[in-house]
Amino acid sequence: MVAKLLRAEGKSVAMRTRKNSILLLLIAILVFIIGKVIFRLDFLNGEKSMKKDTLLVAHRGLSASYPENGFAAFKAALKFADIIELDVHLTRDNVLVVIHDDTLDRTTDGRGKVADFTLKEIKDLDAGSWFGEEFSGERIPTLEEVLKFVKGKIKLNIEIKNIENENLNLKTVEECVRLVKKFDMVEDVIVSSFDHDILSHLKEIAPKFRIYLIFGKRNRHHFYNLIKQNELGSYIQKRQAEGVNIGILLLSSKIVEDLKKVGLKVGVYTINEQNVAQKFLKLGVNLIYSNAPDRLKI
Repeated sequence: MVAKLLRAEGKSVAMRTRKNSILLLLIAILVFIIGKVIFRLDFLNGEKSMKKDTLLVAHRGLSASYPENGFAAFKAALKFADIIELDVHLTRDNVLVVIHDDTLDRTTDGRGKVADFTLKEIKDLDAGSWFGEEFSGERIPTLEEVLKFVKGKIKLNIEIKNIENENLNLKTVEECVRLVKKFDMVEDVIVSSFDHDILSHLKEIAPKFRIYLIFGKRNRHHFYNLIKQNELGSYIQKRQAEGVNIGILLLSSKIVEDLKKVGLKVGVYTINEQNVAQKFLKLGVNLIYSNAPDRLKI
């Protein structure tokens, strides 16, 4: 009788052990599956959930493969970039539209200055066929439309273009500030410009906005003078900028080192080849601007 009870107890313990083993196995499988899903989501999002020392900026969207500054380019950039960069101009009826040039000629079937057309007139233009017939019918987006689209998906770099109309430049800044605040995206947007006075005005009316000065071919003499006088860092700090974006031909390891020493961030534009990107990654730049972020791994 005792032997039977012992055998029964042994079977019961064995069954419980097997059940526990199966349960542990199922838990392990579930943890593995969840881990794979999370990893896959991170991969699809360009590993945006991970902290990165260098951020990849889609210059006018994925503009090597799609019409620049259009929704097709912006949508494609979501998978590969950490930030989308775009340019804005004001229409005749004071709406900010996303286009690089101050004229319509290069990237639409229209002719003339953006500032001379109403939004309705601009929306009637084809902004895709110049790049390829498959993009026929692409329209120029408004900044408001883009802010609505990117909110919660990706950060934005708005470049304010400088035109020879100070009043229009000031209106552009003020409308930009209004729209970014409307969508509660101050923390998700940086504003940049070659016109450093425009950015100073922006900081006066919206101190919490993050600004980046741009240096390149057009203002290289000013840049070289600041370097010569050892005043580049202090100049940027006086403008209350978070950082600076510098053309690839102007940037050196010493400039990067000197600016980072004083707490400034450094971006470089425009890089489309991995070997070139690798060089600037080694220099420690914070931002890499590319027309083809899908070709780069950083």
